[in-house]
Amino acid sequence: MRVADIEGIELDRLHAHSLSVGWPHRAEDWQFLRESGHGFVALDEIGR
Repeated sequence: MRVADIEGIELDRLHAHSLSVGWPHRAEDWQFLRESGHGFVALDEIGR
């Protein structure tokens, strides 16, 4: 597992994660979060 800046993650990957865990976040929501602040994501060994 590694930690990465959310800016480097494609929006479709962030949205796919939302769908896979049942979160209501849309791609537009992820874009808003990326533009309005900063954050981190945890990625597994194959980058998911």
